[in-house]
Amino acid sequence: MNTRPHSLLYLLLTVLVSGDWPMVQAQAYGLDQRSTAGAFLNNKLPQAEASTTGWSAVDAFPSLSFDNPTFIVAQPRSNRLCVGSQQGVIHTFVNSASTTTKTLLLDLSTVTQGTYDSGMMGFAFHPEFGLAGSPNRGYVYVSYSYSPTPIYDANAPSTTPSYNRLSRFTVPDGSLAADPDSEYVLINQYDRHLWHNGGGMCFDADGFLYLTNGDEGDYGNPYNQGQRINGGLFGGVFRIDVDRNASRSHPIRRQPTSGATPPTGLPASYTQGYYIPNDNPWLNTGGT
Repeated sequence: MNTRPHSLLYLLLTVLVSGDWPMVQAQAYGLDQRSTAGAFLNNKLPQAEASTTGWSAVDAFPSLSFDNPTFIVAQPRSNRLCVGSQQGVIHTFVNSASTTTKTLLLDLSTVTQGTYDSGMMGFAFHPEFGLAGSPNRGYVYVSYSYSPTPIYDANAPSTTPSYNRLSRFTVPDGSLAADPDSEYVLINQYDRHLWHNGGGMCFDADGFLYLTNGDEGDYGNPYNQGQRINGGLFGGVFRIDVDRNASRSHPIRRQPTSGATPPTGLPASYTQGYYIPNDNPWLNTGGT
């Protein structure tokens, strides 16, 4: 399977950040004028639909069911798949049409704000997951909307705050389940709105983790986060080095900002536990 994330991530970024572009007022950034594009986006897109013959859609796992699934991920070095739900639960099961059993891998439902565009958004195994002797053999990464007091109501106000959180969990040797007490938070970005959160997350062949996040929410980019690169971790595809390899990456030089002060008792936005690849775009070598 092709694990390169670029096309998927850029597609997700377009949907997350630019989905409401007709309603956005003109800003002092971006293109002054769009270049003319030829047919099929200068032949970068397919010129014909996929064949409608020779394939069919089937129920892949007829004995299993999932509530509001948001992703399916293959587990390295095994014949297992993992499915996550919007409300914060991840199950693992054998990749076979005859499978009848799913096992709980992780349950974050008590701290996941899973309404509107928020919830359990992304999941990735470390590339060395399951590799005997590797210090990374048990690491899994989860992107979700964290709240210490989530509102379980489909009519919750869209301005309900939460955090865009990236966390690492550890699956002990010989276990199918992650230790819920092993959570290590890498990104905790305060978010004032439940719309326009992230979705895609995966490791590329370069070993870096790619993570998407939306523009903090609501149509028309009211928080002006859509194309900023000097504030919080919004509106982009973020590329980080969770292995902290000093030969190609460097420590975090500045912390993200919160668009507003979080409620009393909740922390400001923060990041930790990863490095920034030296060849990332828009890198400020001065560290300011």
